[in-house]
Amino acid sequence: FYRKTNNKPLDKLTIMVISKEGVFALVIENTTLFYNMGGEMMTNRDKLKKEFNGDLDEKANVTYNDIIKQVAKVLPSYGLSLYKANSGLTNWSKMTYNPTTNLVDEILCK
Repeated sequence: FYRKTNNKPLDKLTIMVISKEGVFALVIENTTLFYNMGGEMMTNRDKLKKEFNGDLDEKANVTYNDIIKQVAKVLPSYGLSLYKANSGLTNWSKMTYNPTTNLVDEILCK
């Protein structure tokens, strides 16, 4: 919200996440949707937590793949996409949830 209201570009904003599973980036792909959902993200945290956790709270043994799948499933509704770096950080793959297979497809970026 700050960036948008102060004429800062949203398309240049990337959030990096470093975990045991690898290096990930959250990239704003739809600035209008991201801006519109920003208020929802700030004011309705219970709904946000429920969406991002999905059914993970009920699972006994949650894996990194479970978390990646749930995040990849929800992020597009907020205008965001999830990317994963290879081990050398030279190539990235877009992590896209496929509802037909209930898996995450890794699409290599060119």
